Amino acid sequence: MKIANQEYKRKVLALLELEVKLYKETRHALDEEIITAVWEKSASREDIAVLPGRSGRTSDPTAKKAMQIYSSAVIGELDKRVRAIERAMEEFCAKDAERRRSFIVLRFWDSRYTNTGIAMKLSVGEATVRRWRSELLVLVATYLGWRLTP
Repeated sequence: MKIANQEYKRKVLALLELEVKLYKETRHALDEEIITAVWEKSASREDIAVLPGRSGRTSDPTAKKAMQIYSSAVIGELDKRVRAIERAMEEFCAKDAERRRSFIVLRFWDSRYTNTGIAMKLSVGEATVRRWRSELLVLVATYLGWRLTP
């Protein structure tokens, strides 16, 4: 059972690491979804009526409602991920902010460096690099409401 727990935790941490690596793309997707949702809601009847063949009313109210639900679900999920990562980074960087921010950039967004390279660049040990990775990912898991053990 212990081996299964370790394997589960390893896979969850790998998934969390991917979430942090994709943070910038997720943030961008969230911004795009919000802009789209705001634009659709703020378009006035007059703006829509100017388009040829448009009366300003949706011909399919079910499709319109489905799009609103989808948009809010997508926005909610993206927002949850972005907020969890931002809160985790903020808490993680509370101590030794400059060095830890550099660690995040080097470890998750600049894929040129290995743990050894990161350790050398930041003047810390490799064990510290591994521990910092784990600390940040556990914080992200906590803010997402994920469990690290089955």
